[in-house]
Amino acid sequence: MIILTVAYTLSSCHEKGCTDKNAINYNSVADQDDGSCITCHSETDTLGTIETDLFDNNFSSPHYGQNVATFYVTQVKNKFAYSECGVNECIIKVRIQSLVNSKMTFTFNLQANGNIFFNYNETVVILANESKYVGDVPATSISNPCGFITSTSMFVNVTGNIVYN
Repeated sequence: MIILTVAYTLSSCHEKGCTDKNAINYNSVADQDDGSCITCHSETDTLGTIETDLFDNNFSSPHYGQNVATFYVTQVKNKFAYSECGVNECIIKVRIQSLVNSKMTFTFNLQANGNIFFNYNETVVILANESKYVGDVPATSISNPCGFITSTSMFVNVTGNIVYN
């Protein structure tokens, strides 16, 4: 009788916890899942895309007065299901579409003023008619990154001249 009680007691001892090895709170000694697993994933929502044009204002340029590129500024929000997985954040992504049949090299200054504010400078080389992802506006240079961007508050200009090859 004692042996049966000990055998029953030992067989009914289970460690409850998270048994999912991909979870951040995985319990390696748990043999019975208790539903507490936290698996990290994020959802990305596109809040909007604003277009702004780059005109070549250099009198000696072969493309003087022309719209030579379009900037696409996309605002996305990354949301995490659990705070243990990361901080919800908004990111500003910049892509440029060349509108000329020449390779271009230039330094641009992209600004947003209004509900959201940033000032982003970058030197780029873009091939003829290329669409190129330039990068993300550094989070440290954005004021109110989840604010509302409008096309009337977005400006782009060139520092120096556009060089065509």
